[in-house]
Amino acid sequence: MASNMQVFSLSCRGGLNLSSNNHELLSRPGEAIDLVNFECSKEGGYRRIEGYQPITTAVPSTGHIKGVLNYRGILAARGDNLYHTIDDTNWVQINRDMTNILVGAVGTAAILTRPNTLRYMFSKYYYNNKEYVFMVDGVNQPAVFSYSDDLEYRFAEITADTVGSTPLKGAKYCTFYKNQLVLGGMTGDPTSIFYSSLANTDLLSPEDDAKETPQENFNGSTSGALDFGDVVTGIMTHRDTLYVFCQSSIFRVNGLENGQLQSTPVTRDIGCVDGFTVQEIGGDLLFLAPDGLRTIAKTERLDDVELGVVSRKVSALISPRIRQADRYLFTSTVIREKNQYRLWFTDLANPVGAQRGIIAAFTYIDSTQSFEWAFSEMAGLAASVVDNGYHGGAERILHGNQRDGEIMQQEVGYTFSSTTIDYVCQLAYTDYNAVGVRKSIHKVLLNSRAEGNVETGIEIRYDYNGADVFQPAIYPVARMTLPAIFGKTKTIFGDSIVLFGASTYGDTDVYTEGSGFVVSPRIKSLNTIQDSIFDIQSIEIDLTIGGKI
Repeated sequence: MASNMQVFSLSCRGGLNLSSNNHELLSRPGEAIDLVNFECSKEGGYRRIEGYQPITTAVPSTGHIKGVLNYRGILAARGDNLYHTIDDTNWVQINRDMTNILVGAVGTAAILTRPNTLRYMFSKYYYNNKEYVFMVDGVNQPAVFSYSDDLEYRFAEITADTVGSTPLKGAKYCTFYKNQLVLGGMTGDPTSIFYSSLANTDLLSPEDDAKETPQENFNGSTSGALDFGDVVTGIMTHRDTLYVFCQSSIFRVNGLENGQLQSTPVTRDIGCVDGFTVQEIGGDLLFLAPDGLRTIAKTERLDDVELGVVSRKVSALISPRIRQADRYLFTSTVIREKNQYRLWFTDLANPVGAQRGIIAAFTYIDSTQSFEWAFSEMAGLAASVVDNGYHGGAERILHGNQRDGEIMQQEVGYTFSSTTIDYVCQLAYTDYNAVGVRKSIHKVLLNSRAEGNVETGIEIRYDYNGADVFQPAIYPVARMTLPAIFGKTKTIFGDSIVLFGASTYGDTDVYTEGSGFVVSPRIKSLNTIQDSIFDIQSIEIDLTIGGKI
């Protein structure tokens, strides 16, 4: 028996592939056909995602979280109100008519109600050594907020301004182009963008007395509007160019700062589904188009050719949501340290249920010396609004959802707010270079690294999980634990979870049974403990050819 034993190593790389047929996948054994709550790691392999934990007390008011921002603490919107916290515990309601008043006097200012808010988009701006937050919510007037080093709050709605005959009300999207605030998705003119004044000299009329920055003024000589003849669905500035995303077209705009506007179409055949999916990553803009995730660079170079789509491998996950776009709330963020893009689909018909999303990692492939997108799926990590910012010099990802009133911090811990994370990693079915010949699997060796205690299991699926083939029960894997590595900050010597003498990556043997023509290993949670983070670098299969029938 031993002389007939063959060993095959499956390197975990390539991510989730739902588009290739079974025959194509035979030659891609490291890709996955089911990859839930794993991410494609920059170090190679598949790594189980980290969890999230509440970072604040519950935001006052009722209803779900409609906006969140890392800003001198945390700025959050819940229900019809806006709140700010410095210490993650005490919230101050800031949607009030106040001009540079001390924190202790905020409660004396009149409340500016913002009813029927959809969700907020925020844009930060520095002016005269002070950081401001401009915001829109899809229904009400744009507003500006600041909290100064002198512990003074300011909040004001841009109420009196109009551009032409269009009142500045109901904008859904906002961004800055150089030194001008740009608004889009306006209720009264959905096909145009509106840009603010550039010069201080424009702040002259009585209605401008309360304005601190020219970016609050849309009546000046350097403000205006630009119509694209297509409903605006998003705006983003990238490399000194303003990109305007519409339902069925995309434009780039230059020259707002000098009045010499130039609007050039990127494409007139592809648009953007939702402006909250537009993110900058890998030196490019990634956005959700009607045919999947696209980058601006490829879309511009290839126009509407399908080759511009980067998410073909997971179109089975994305396309059904796009076809029912009115049913879903799309939101996204990037995790810069991981070169990763995350996209969520919140089902508005079941907002408190288990929500899903996808992770897109921009990874480098040594063998081809090129970058490619690798995908996986999220389940149970519900996020209807999300923000990535820096706090204390470290990247911090915050989110809120439609079932809790707390603000959560992602990439923290190994549970979803104390809930065990279920996960699955199933590699593609493979024939091990012996088409039409039965294989008997004797042993599986899992090459992995744990960051704490992990009790996982391995299933061996034969012949596409056929009902007429014996499918063995799941095999528990011996507990993995954190290796003791001298000098590593996470290692606490004497801790019960630390395994002394362990290598960084460990090999765990599991003896198996059964046989079939094509075979797929499947790693999944046992739910015996709350598993810590671990990654899977490769899976080694020991088998004999032409064994048991």
